[in-house]
Amino acid sequence: MTEVLLAKFIFVEVAILLALSYKTVVRKPIKRALNRVINVEALYILLIVFIIGSLYLAISISSLIIIHIRSIHEASVDDQLIQYLKLLQASLLGILLFLSMLIYKFHHLLRARTSLNKILKVEEKQLKDWKHIIAVQARELESEISKLRAGLEKLEPEYLRKSSEAKAREAVVSDLKKQSEGFNLEYDRELEYNQTLRNQLQSIDQSLLEDKQEPSSWTSLKDSVMRDGLSLLSPWRILEPDNDRSEECSDDNSGCYRASLSGTSVPSSPRHRHRRPIYQH
Repeated sequence: MTEVLLAKFIFVEVAILLALSYKTVVRKPIKRALNRVINVEALYILLIVFIIGSLYLAISISSLIIIHIRSIHEASVDDQLIQYLKLLQASLLGILLFLSMLIYKFHHLLRARTSLNKILKVEEKQLKDWKHIIAVQARELESEISKLRAGLEKLEPEYLRKSSEAKAREAVVSDLKKQSEGFNLEYDRELEYNQTLRNQLQSIDQSLLEDKQEPSSWTSLKDSVMRDGLSLLSPWRILEPDNDRSEECSDDNSGCYRASLSGTSVPSSPRHRHRRPIYQH
């Protein structure tokens, strides 16, 4: 009777394993039933049943060993029948326990696989959404890139034109700088010559005062030079004598300016920059 019951349980467990191993119609109902049976509360009951079955298996194996040792000395038919019966019970119980443990592990793996499949589906859905979003963003970026390229093509000739204008302006600026440097040098030379001429005029005035003379024309010329400075580009023209005026001058030197007063000769060319200083005391 026990052997028949164990055999039935074994056939049921084998059927459950086959149903769980292949995709059949009864697979989902069996999984639901196992989920209800193998929970936190029922797990302790199953563990107790498994321990009891293991103890019964150990007792059956020990009794089988005892009967086998006894049959060595006294071989009887009853002992052999009992031995075969115990061996059959132990085998069936061991197979039953092994199949039960196999069903438990297989169910655990199926649950893990189901959860992983759910996670994988969610990830695939998110991946599809991300792919769609990335495709939309890529199209938007491509449109922006095309617009920027068109704008760049429009701005390129203007850039070339402005760069050429900038280069031309730089050339003009460099030329103006060179001219400005030349003008500054010219101004410094003229200023130095003007200062030298003022010093010479002052020395001449001092010499005339010492000689107790009254050169009215020379005093007016000196005052105008000291007041206004030499604003002409060629300050030597002030010292150049006028032919018409020299002819009209009188012999007393009261109304005109003569070159012999300074004791120096009038320069012939205004372009000559280095002049001999006028008479100094």
